[in-house]
Amino acid sequence: LALIATIIVVGGAGYGYLQQQKRIIFSEKCNELTTIADLKSAQIVQWRKERLAEATSIHANAMMSHRVNDYLNNEERVKALAEIRAWMTSLHDNAGYSKVSFFKPDGELITSVPDENGPLNVNDRNLIAAAVKKCEVVFSDFDIDDNAGTIDIDLFIPLLYSDGSRSRCIAV
Repeated sequence: LALIATIIVVGGAGYGYLQQQKRIIFSEKCNELTTIADLKSAQIVQWRKERLAEATSIHANAMMSHRVNDYLNNEERVKALAEIRAWMTSLHDNAGYSKVSFFKPDGELITSVPDENGPLNVNDRNLIAAAVKKCEVVFSDFDIDDNAGTIDIDLFIPLLYSDGSRSRCIAV
């Protein structure tokens, strides 16, 4: 009886200790996951702020809007397009964008780096229209690029041209 009682007491104590250790480990892992989630969300917020800062810079770029306006008005068309493509190539290569495209306000593609002439999906057309209408930067949700088969976030930046009295969107 003493042996059985000892086994029961030791078994109960061991079971209690095991349950306590499980709770401690579970709590530690929850804290670790919470910390990782907080760090990742802070990184995403910082990434979004950086993209918005770049977008604001592009949105307010008067020199580029003048060159795009020159291109659209057939003034130095070849030279203006070469300068626009050089600027887009720089954005593509240095800012880490997978694709940089220029559209007319109606959604017609002007040029793209890298060169792609795939059709726009309905969602992209709607987001271009929203950027033109609001004259504000528009972030898309995560979506699947039908042409590349990748998941991405698109950034639609209206390029405004000021002719003195008013500003209008000439490209996205």
